[in-house]
Amino acid sequence: MINQIDFRKLLPYDGSAWQSFEMLCYVIAKRLYPNGNFTPINGKGGDGGIEFYQTLPSGKLIIWQCKYFDKLEKAQKTQIEKSYETAAKNHGKRIKKWVICSPIDFTPAGDSWFKDFCNGKISIEAWGESELVNYLSKMPDVCNFFFNAKHLTQKWFQNHASLMLSNELVKNKYLPEVHYQTEEQHEILGLLDSSIFEEQIAEIKELYWWKYYINGVKWNSSTLKDDNSDRADAVESMLDSVLCDCNSVENILQDIVQSFDNLQWNNYKEGVSNLLKCKEKINATLKQLQDLKIPELKIKCSHISKILEIITVFIKFAQDNIVNDVHIIGDASSGKSHIAIDTVAKYESHGVRYPSVLILAKTLNSGLSAETAILDKLDLNKDYNFDDFLSSLDIASDVLGQRALIVIDGLNELYGSLTMWKRDLPLLLNKISSHPNILLVLTYRQSYTAALGLDKHLDSELPLHLIEITGFERTDVVDVISAYFRHFGISVKGGIPEQIYRLFSAKPILLRLFCETNKGNKGIDIGKLSLIEIFEQYLSHINKKLIDELNKDSRFEKRFLFVKLYAIAQFLWDNSTQSIPIEEFVKYGTTKDLAAIDGEDLLVIREYDNGREAISFTFDILGGYLISKFLLSGISNMDMLHEFINSDKFQNELIRISDKHHPLKDVILDNFIRLSLLKFGFCYNKDVAIPYSLVIPILFEMPYDRLGDSEKNIYDYTRAAFLSEPG
Repeated sequence: MINQIDFRKLLPYDGSAWQSFEMLCYVIAKRLYPNGNFTPINGKGGDGGIEFYQTLPSGKLIIWQCKYFDKLEKAQKTQIEKSYETAAKNHGKRIKKWVICSPIDFTPAGDSWFKDFCNGKISIEAWGESELVNYLSKMPDVCNFFFNAKHLTQKWFQNHASLMLSNELVKNKYLPEVHYQTEEQHEILGLLDSSIFEEQIAEIKELYWWKYYINGVKWNSSTLKDDNSDRADAVESMLDSVLCDCNSVENILQDIVQSFDNLQWNNYKEGVSNLLKCKEKINATLKQLQDLKIPELKIKCSHISKILEIITVFIKFAQDNIVNDVHIIGDASSGKSHIAIDTVAKYESHGVRYPSVLILAKTLNSGLSAETAILDKLDLNKDYNFDDFLSSLDIASDVLGQRALIVIDGLNELYGSLTMWKRDLPLLLNKISSHPNILLVLTYRQSYTAALGLDKHLDSELPLHLIEITGFERTDVVDVISAYFRHFGISVKGGIPEQIYRLFSAKPILLRLFCETNKGNKGIDIGKLSLIEIFEQYLSHINKKLIDELNKDSRFEKRFLFVKLYAIAQFLWDNSTQSIPIEEFVKYGTTKDLAAIDGEDLLVIREYDNGREAISFTFDILGGYLISKFLLSGISNMDMLHEFINSDKFQNELIRISDKHHPLKDVILDNFIRLSLLKFGFCYNKDVAIPYSLVIPILFEMPYDRLGDSEKNIYDYTRAAFLSEPG
């Protein structure tokens, strides 16, 4: 491809070939000069004879000016001379080198003119076609990005985002009108946006009283009570040294933010290293002050110790912020997908779509390698291998000035994929780690950490960057519920009880189903609402809607929907799967009936899975509820319950950690315990192979007035024992 480079056919960036040429030169320069911060100048034609520049550690500047000329005549020479003169006037002695970039080679006469007009005042250099082609021969990924018709442009990212956000699976998971940004999402955004990262540093300073402790170190005339001037001078000098180092910390933090903003990760890491040096220096000074054993310095030494603790926080925060992969974990329906998808949806500014990719793991082909499956889903497998794809994302990040974001949502949702992820995920993470411009966000249920082969990383020298989602914070859920109720036109009477806040906080999807069921209703009493009531109300609501739509006689078919859903639930349990092939689904009713059910997107979803169409429950938690209800419908007493729980199928698929577990195991087990408690009371003892650690949390989640006497006794005893624990 190098021999075929034609700068006249340079693919346009943001609709402009000349701007693409500027970006090409910028990326080449960053590769050639990895040390020192690069600063692009926004605006057409650069600013003051500069397209972009690099600030060296010495403070000197290397300046690049780009001219997308196809010839060098008087008019073009005049433009170059003016750019040079402006740069020299504005930056003078700070300029170490001024580089002119053009897609044409200067003739000998042109080269002579270029060397003569600056009179040797500043070191100059020309990058013409020959120089640029030579550089590109050593940077094939850069060449591929700018000259391959399939390269990842702004338009490609925009089209991809539009396609994914209009996908029915995504729309069912994500309701942008009611999204509420949580602290966990703010943490992720700080890994992508330097301005948010800077805000987070300011928050650390305020939270830990950075300024207060610095002010407490300052010397004043009353610091020492005696008149020993030599000792006073020595103490004052040491305190001044600490203050000077604290000022250096402030400057280094600004340099780190600047490095992040310009995606200069070598400089970023150097900044972190400099923070460590400042910490060591302050610590040495503290020891000198402590060795003096002067009582009046006790408080100041205490303040310096606090300063060291805060610098440690700065260092840890900065180190954590250059991770390449973030793992969003949590229970089913806790809001993992909503956060991940919203981050992609809003990864833009003023209409400019930043480099981002959203992949639903559920839609991948588990028969392929993870890398091939991802490229296949993005329709890039004919043009890229995975290394090319990552390199292109890396370059797109430099071009667009923001880290590239890859979100793979729901690793646990792709049936039969655990072998693929366990085999391929370590290599995928390792490859991405060599591209600091890229951030990979993975979401999966916490209980799948071991099954995905990620548990061994938890205690390693490079532990996973985990963000645990447990639903909404209690302080946030009031605003979230208000937003949902406004959006769906709902009002309640008598206020919202605390247990309802806890219920919606832990599993936000229940709030969505409740609102869909009660859209437009006013004065609803939700005092005794529970997870089971929400499911039953929602299913009854859809059942009535379908009976009306299909003109069914409700006297004979009042359980129309439930019969179909239990048949699907039985198939999913018997076949240890999360989806039913369409050819099986059609056995449960007429084409018209099943088409109506298929049209309820929050209930079931139809998708193309490994060469066949299949139906699955849209939300795993609802699927788990229906499977559990079906299973318990055939169990009439405690002996039957215990026998079923201790069976090999139940233990292998729901309790034991193995490759044979059911793909919906968490939500089946959770709902099975909940429904069995309601049906049989507290039916779990030492002869039943379900750990108490799974049962007790569900017992505490249930409405107290729905519990039997024995359950209430256990509830009260456990609560009292917990509250009596010291601390």
